[in-house]
Amino acid sequence: MSNDETPNSVILKIDQLVSQNVANGKIRKYYGYIDAVGIISLLDVAELAANPRKPRTNKVTEAIQKTLTDSPEYLSCRSKGLLVSSSEIEELQRQRLRLSFKVRESEDVLDGGHNLFAISCFVIKNLLKEHDEALYREAHSTIKGWYDLKAF
Repeated sequence: MSNDETPNSVILKIDQLVSQNVANGKIRKYYGYIDAVGIISLLDVAELAANPRKPRTNKVTEAIQKTLTDSPEYLSCRSKGLLVSSSEIEELQRQRLRLSFKVRESEDVLDGGHNLFAISCFVIKNLLKEHDEALYREAHSTIKGWYDLKAF
């Protein structure tokens, strides 16, 4: 988390950022792509309180990780991605958005929790595999679900 962020906010760089007004201009939607740094930054603040299902290691998350290993360029075609709701969004320079979360029951990752879980596990485990074999083994054996990932 950078100095610009609070525990309930995150700054994300959005590649190919597109914005759209919906609901007669009452709601603004943003579309685009975030990289691995953005995924880990979002993981840092995400609680999934608004998401009814807590992700865990299963065939779906394994398939997402297989796509990341074998053909990462196809992930955006094989997934709906992440749906993140935030009551306050500040448009910053260089295609960055600051998302602030106040009511976790209706703001947070609303859909795509399994994507967030699978991608986060993939990034963390691959970084550890290259730099810390013991910590990699610990991550591999202990991260089985959302709460395990957040604790790790």
